[in-house]
Amino acid sequence: MRGPGLRLALVEGPGGRRSCRVVHAVFPAVEGLLRGMPVGTVAQVVRRLHGLCRAAQGLAADLAIAAATGVSIPGDTVRVAWRQAEMEAVCEIGMRMCLDWPLLIDEAPRTQEARHLVTLTRAADGAGLARWLAAMEDQGLPGRVLDAAPPALAPVFAVRLADLCRRAGLDIQGDGLPQGVSSAPGQGEAGVQCARGRLTHHGLAERGRLVDYRIDAPTARRFAAGGDAAALLAACGNACAVNWTMQAIDPCVGWRLDEAVEMA
Repeated sequence: MRGPGLRLALVEGPGGRRSCRVVHAVFPAVEGLLRGMPVGTVAQVVRRLHGLCRAAQGLAADLAIAAATGVSIPGDTVRVAWRQAEMEAVCEIGMRMCLDWPLLIDEAPRTQEARHLVTLTRAADGAGLARWLAAMEDQGLPGRVLDAAPPALAPVFAVRLADLCRRAGLDIQGDGLPQGVSSAPGQGEAGVQCARGRLTHHGLAERGRLVDYRIDAPTARRFAAGGDAAALLAACGNACAVNWTMQAIDPCVGWRLDEAVEMA
């Protein structure tokens, strides 16, 4: 596999017990491209470099750079950007429910519903999203997925459904807006909740340019050493279990399972 992504393999260990392990894990590394840039261009470049969670990535960059440079972003501007990030998360979670979750229970993807969701989230149509969610509930797809999910993973899918409903109707007031913080001159940090968890940007600026930058993203964190992805996958003995687990994790990069069993 070339480029960013995950490659998994089923492995047979002692006694013939099978498990899944991560044999390849690469994630987009944009930080090196940002170092040395004028601080005023960082957030724009971050948005261009990220295909998924673009709004959340851009907002986190805006807030981190503002904190590092002592600039105040108007609350109304942050509120609009945060609502865009929330609609982005609704679209991400909803698309997985429409296109990927049905495959877990041998049903056809809901392509028409997915297209409608994209239209609603782009317009930030709260009333339309409420009707969309009600229609999905009436179809029974979320309930069938929860009923079929492995017991250990069913709560994960339930939380994601609840998160989808909460975000769709969110009306953020001033106290709920994300903010950047600075712990020292030239340093800024900001965290934003995206579709897969908390996303944090850290920046260090000197004389109007970016000296250092770090992005702590949920998927990279889960697949890093000490993350929970390896243990969750190790409990999977077949492709079906791997599929359920990966849909529960919902990585932000492509993944592939090599089903030919390897020897540990």
